[in-house]
This record gives sequence, C-alpha cells and structure tokens, in this order.
Amino acid sequence: MENQTASVMEFILLGLPLSRQVELLFLVLLLPTFLLTLLGNLLIIFMSCDLYAAICYPLRYSTIMRPPVCIGTVGFSWVGGFLSVLFPTNLISQLPFCDSNIINHFFCDSGPLLALACADTTAIELMDFMF
Repeated sequence: MENQTASVMEFILLGLPLSRQVELLFLVLLLPTFLLTLLGNLLIIFMSCDLYAAICYPLRYSTIMRPPVCIGTVGFSWVGGFLSVLFPTNLISQLPFCDSNIINHFFCDSGPLLALACADTTAIELMDFMF
C-alpha cells in the first residue's frame, strides 16, 4: 500500500478539483456544520460576556443584563434547540416501519427507531450524526 498523503495534499491545494455534484455535496454537508458551530460559539461568547460582567461589574450587572437581553438569549437558545430536532423528527415521522413496533429501550432514541424503518435512512443518520 503506497502513501496517499501526496494525493490528499494535491486534492486540497488544487481547490477540490472534482465534479460539480461532489462540490455541492461538500457544501451541503459542511454548511450546516459550520452554521451550527458558529451558533454554538456565539452562545459561548455570550455566556462568557455574562460571566465577565457579573464578576467585573457586579453593581452594574443588572443594568448590563437588561430583561430584553436575557429574554433574547433564552429565546435564541430555545429556538436553536427546537430547530435542531425539528428536521430529523419530521423526516423520521414520514418513514415506513415494517418490523415490530416494540423498542427495547428506556427512552425512544433515534437509532433503534431508524433500525425498525423499511426505507433508506442514510440521510437521517447523517443528520443525526451532524446535529
């Protein structure tokens, strides 16, 4: 088996010289990952600013963290959490199930539920892995 490092390096340096379909596939796979990472980082930045304000400016904390700011943060977190499970739940609810309807688990996780489906679940498994 020969070393494949040079071919990977050439692939990266030449700007992903593949067909248009592969480039679109990379975009579809990497864009949601980038956006979720960005949103997660924004939440961590906000939490660190909140902690900084609480430690460094304890008397002005209630002025800095006004109720609209707190409500916006909570709303952003709830909407982000809801949207992250909305699309996989919608796709799983439309699957045909042909095996038994008994899942031997304490809670209904998506993995055992996808194992009972008769259709191809590759896209849903990939979405579960990414989110």
